[in-house]
Amino acid sequence: MYSRPNYDDYTLAELFDALHSVDKEEYPENHQGIKDALARRQGSEFKCVKCGFGGYQTSDIYVSLSREESIMDVESGKFFSVSCIECGYTEFYRRQASIAGAMMDLFIR
Repeated sequence: MYSRPNYDDYTLAELFDALHSVDKEEYPENHQGIKDALARRQGSEFKCVKCGFGGYQTSDIYVSLSREESIMDVESGKFFSVSCIECGYTEFYRRQASIAGAMMDLFIR
């Protein structure tokens, strides 16, 4: 007999790994259990404006803000995204770029 894992014992990294690897068509209750455990673990600091779910995932994004930067292969635009793990709605926020970081980008490339 199959028993569902206790996702509350998982770390955040393990929960995200499980979320991306579980087959949600074959195991919909496990997929939902993982999302619910993520929302509980992350607390109430995030509520999706589209669906109201409390689980999210973040990423860093680096982009060229001008044609010249694109030609020089420099990315001075630094953003982070917050994506709802239920519906996928994503918001982008600009990070302040440091002068040192921009200089490092020029010398590393």
